[in-house]
Amino acid sequence: MIARRARVILEYNGIDATEDISGSLIGFIYNDSAKNEADDIEIILEDREGLWRGAFFPEKGASIKSTIIIENWEVPGRVETLPCGTFELDEIEYKGPPDTASLKGLAVSLKGGIKDTKKSKTWASIALSKIGAAIAMAGGVKFWFISDYDHMYDTVQQNQESDLSFLVRLAKEQGLTVKATDSKIILFDERKFEEKPAVRRIMRNDDDVLSYNFKNKTSETYKQAEVNYTDSKSNETIVGAKETVVKALSGETLKINIRPAAGMEGATAEMKEQYAKRMAEKLLRMKNKYEIVANMTLVGDPNLLAGVTLEVMGWDAFDGTYYIEKASHKVSSSGYVVDVEMRRILEGY
Repeated sequence: MIARRARVILEYNGIDATEDISGSLIGFIYNDSAKNEADDIEIILEDREGLWRGAFFPEKGASIKSTIIIENWEVPGRVETLPCGTFELDEIEYKGPPDTASLKGLAVSLKGGIKDTKKSKTWASIALSKIGAAIAMAGGVKFWFISDYDHMYDTVQQNQESDLSFLVRLAKEQGLTVKATDSKIILFDERKFEEKPAVRRIMRNDDDVLSYNFKNKTSETYKQAEVNYTDSKSNETIVGAKETVVKALSGETLKINIRPAAGMEGATAEMKEQYAKRMAEKLLRMKNKYEIVANMTLVGDPNLLAGVTLEVMGWDAFDGTYYIEKASHKVSSSGYVVDVEMRRILEGY
């Protein structure tokens, strides 16, 4: 039987450093996230000879490109690759005994002050997608917008916030998610990805299921959401409500007063009601989407990435289709595994 093999290819500032680093490499972790945070990597090195705190001490801000190579995994002779992307070395940690160096990198989408430089700015007569595109352009990265709804602002204030924090805030307000990955920023509606077919089925007795943990949260879940706001010009109170068809949730109603969106003051009564209903649906979804969550450790699979869905079977009340929010691919002398954080997809909204 041909042995499975997983290895990591690393480029440091554009130069292949795989051979130079292989003798010291203890572990490699690639965190792929769809949770309003950036992708990142960690390279863990043994340092009995003190090279990584001395002659080989890395340059902070250096570029690290990484790829996981998997051989003979599902089919003998097949070679698969998981391109992790390009990262900027952001943190160097040294500890012991025994002496080890940990090199941590963030997705290059965060270069150019997108993450750290605080700004104040008024954005006027602009759609959310255009704000995201402008922020990405200023940082020298690509921008993808994946949503049927694109909120239009009369004015919106960026108040001593970094570009990324500002964009994440606006996205959350509209029920969307931001992902900073390899040289791009993606602003997307999770439902677009939840609707895609599952990439695989996970069965309880599968040999590659190494561990699992399910949680069913009953607190802070709601049967219905009711949103109301008062139009500042007409002094009229607009109410919008959304009820889920899921029977297991509590019978409580989430009631929230919100400020009217920019441009709503002069809208028709029908448009105002539609906006209130959309906000009710968004808030109900945000509150309820973590009702059932799961963590699993599986034998490594390059297809398990943030934003894909899995069909989970054999756990009875916890069975269903799950959306992966974070996948941590880990390669070490012990082999290749992937830890997934996921939530069961909501039904009915």
